[in-house]
Amino acid sequence: AILNSHSRISMGLETGLLSGNRDIRKISQRTMLPVDRLKRIYRNSRCYPDFTQQVLTTLMHDRGKLRWGDKSPVNVNLIEGIFRYFPNARFIHAIRDGRDAVCSIRPHPPSFGNIHHAHNPWEKCVDLWCDWVEKGLRWQDDPRYREIRYEDLASNPHDTIKELLEWLGEPWEADLLERSVRTKVSSHPGVSKPVSEASVGRWQQDLPPDVLALFRGRANDLLIRLGYAKEASWIA
Repeated sequence: AILNSHSRISMGLETGLLSGNRDIRKISQRTMLPVDRLKRIYRNSRCYPDFTQQVLTTLMHDRGKLRWGDKSPVNVNLIEGIFRYFPNARFIHAIRDGRDAVCSIRPHPPSFGNIHHAHNPWEKCVDLWCDWVEKGLRWQDDPRYREIRYEDLASNPHDTIKELLEWLGEPWEADLLERSVRTKVSSHPGVSKPVSEASVGRWQQDLPPDVLALFRGRANDLLIRLGYAKEASWIA
């Protein structure tokens, strides 16, 4: 929402385009582009990456912007393909304390296709966090890749976003954070709230004691590597 509020940047919200989404109606819901218009773009595309670029470029032009992007957690699995088809792209990897992250993933059935269940299994939530974070970390030596910490954004949004924009080669805009709060997304009500630290450390209240053991081994090693934990004593 913050990047999308920039005068030069248009961000698609979980369009699924970079992961091969061909559901025109779903793309229409995410982009607000009419179905007939999307079908016409699809017919005139040379290949799927061209379709992706044309859709997001159309959205960008409609918004009067000069640069497009797409926000979706699943994109971290697609970095190699993104850089292959869009070699001048920049990839921003948002990383969050895995203990807080699994509390957030837990109530989202689409994460594992659990459309008939209210919650995802805790073990799968932990595995998902490890898997996706590790896939992003593999690109740390690539200058087109940059990490941003959820906690830094929550505690100091001004400096965090300003540094990010400098890396992107975009100017800082003084009222950017205020403009982003006016963004309305029906599927993501939290987007229209000011950036805050309210969800930082939520695991201490929301993570059941019997789930802590799931972080032993790989997950805790990753927490330590990222600086979120010093040792495994917190598990007890």
